[in-house]
Amino acid sequence: MSAYYRCAVTVEGIQEEKILPIANAIKAFWGCFDGSDIDLSHGKSGNMIQATGEGNISDPIAIFSQNLAIAVWKANQDKCEVTVDTVYMEELPTDSFHFDESAYIKIMAKV
Repeated sequence: MSAYYRCAVTVEGIQEEKILPIANAIKAFWGCFDGSDIDLSHGKSGNMIQATGEGNISDPIAIFSQNLAIAVWKANQDKCEVTVDTVYMEELPTDSFHFDESAYIKIMAKV
């Protein structure tokens, strides 16, 4: 069963040459991130990408968020910080997931 969510993903600490591959991976992972909602900037830990979108998500939100982080890490070919903030649009509350270096090591060891 799918549910309607607003989702924002922030990716920090990436090299400039990885910006486009990561942005493309985000768009490919969930079509609701349509290029117009992707912002590039320089954050506290280097280059940063922020993307937002709304649409149906059929996986449990924690699985969706982890799989989005995996897509980003594969495009980056290295660790980076990924934060996925979601809002269930049909009713509250919200969920937020942050994946740091230790999560990268733990999760990517299983992929």
